[in-house]
Amino acid sequence: MFYVRRATREKELSIKGAIANARLLNQGALVDAKVEFTVNGEDFTVFMREGPLTQVFNNLFDNAAFWLSRKSEEKNRKLQVVLDA
Repeated sequence: MFYVRRATREKELSIKGAIANARLLNQGALVDAKVEFTVNGEDFTVFMREGPLTQVFNNLFDNAAFWLSRKSEEKNRKLQVVLDA
């Protein structure tokens, strides 16, 4: 049997798109931790594979939700992403 695996290819990706995907993956944890989430700055693109880019933001948001949930004050739990190409 012959199997051909398609290699994932690099492509032009929107940073805001990757952030939106990672936010969606972590939405439950961010809501449970009562984290206010904002993205500021202009969108830009990078040329790379989609999986690793989303994984970077996924890890950051997951860690932020975890540590912010340990903060005693609930009203000052903020996660702000600032984009600067």
